[in-house]
Amino acid sequence: MAKESPQKKVRRLKAAPVTVRERAERAANTANKQPKQSRIRKVTSRATSPLRKVSGKVARIKIWKPFKFAGRIIARVLVPPYIRNSFHELRLVSWPNRKQTFQLTFAVLLFATAAGLLIAVFDFGLDKLFKQVILR
Repeated sequence: MAKESPQKKVRRLKAAPVTVRERAERAANTANKQPKQSRIRKVTSRATSPLRKVSGKVARIKIWKPFKFAGRIIARVLVPPYIRNSFHELRLVSWPNRKQTFQLTFAVLLFATAAGLLIAVFDFGLDKLFKQVILR
């Protein structure tokens, strides 16, 4: 009988841990996917599809370009640059989802409570110290 050789352990590579950035990218990708249309939306989209086709053709007519240009000029004259720039920046903001909002709110409340308690304890201690020193 031949001598049996011990089996070698097979080395397996561990999968790299998922980074915070990868998690955020995955969440953004899933957030960008449009949810399934509801039944009402399907019905209304079927009913309004001929209107969309017509409106798309009307929008391509070159007659609207002067109105669009005039609207931009009027908006630049009447709306101050600060407000225009503020709305532009708001479009660039990546807003937190519901879970992140609750987590961040909880963190702020916890920090504010801890800071308030620290200040209250410090104030109480200084009050007692000064009363002992001044009233003596």
